[in-house]
Amino acid sequence: MDKPKLKEIFIYPIKSFGGESIKLANLKNNRILGDRIFGFKVSDNLIESTNLWENKSKFLTLSNTPFLAEFKSTWDPNLRLISIYRKNRLIINFNVDNNDLDLSKIIQLIKKLYNTNDIANKNYLDKDIVFVNGDQKNFYQDNQSGTITLHSTESIRSIETNLGIKISSDRFRSNLIVDGLDPWEEFSLIGKKISIGDSEFQIKDIVPRCVAINVNPNNGNIDLDLLKELMSLNSLSEPSFGVSLNHLGIGNSIKINDEIKLI
Repeated sequence: MDKPKLKEIFIYPIKSFGGESIKLANLKNNRILGDRIFGFKVSDNLIESTNLWENKSKFLTLSNTPFLAEFKSTWDPNLRLISIYRKNRLIINFNVDNNDLDLSKIIQLIKKLYNTNDIANKNYLDKDIVFVNGDQKNFYQDNQSGTITLHSTESIRSIETNLGIKISSDRFRSNLIVDGLDPWEEFSLIGKKISIGDSEFQIKDIVPRCVAINVNPNNGNIDLDLLKELMSLNSLSEPSFGVSLNHLGIGNSIKINDEIKLI
């Protein structure tokens, strides 16, 4: 590694919605605070639906509902305010502690969009869709124990060179984007310990990918077969991109331009 630095930090307050770029991230329980703390669950029985972590198959995700790429969310932890946008236009913002919270309009909008999207799972039209609030107690990352994900800009450029087109990092929804690594170098760091600023991590695993990365983050259309592309580029047994990190409990925040070092 030749003086790599943290270029960008992203959180995704609502699972599978577009996220927001932040300059400083606070760390707790192997997670970035504010990341995937809310979601829309699919339930056969609204009464039995809970805020507990469940497998991603229980949620609206880009895999089963590609048009979610049209939506993004931002989170203000001080005001306890979630804002939801569609195609960059604010649809609703609300305090998550409001006991009389009514999200029927956005749920109706989501169900309406199922009828206009040929590849969305229309079975969900007959199910209850409910907003769930983990509120820093239950996070909705794919891994119940929590995770922080990282990829390099150089690995993105490798895909772009092979395809001959620009690729948005948003397809991969990593939390941390790093400058200064060789293409795919992050894969060679599995098991090693790194520092990002004053915080320390162990690089745990390569991140396997699903069909969600084929979804264009700007319009929700499936326009590329990146799963096939990844298989040809990195010669692994399954399509993979980026790595997951375990926070070692040293340091409680990271920020843009923090230097990354092996320790």
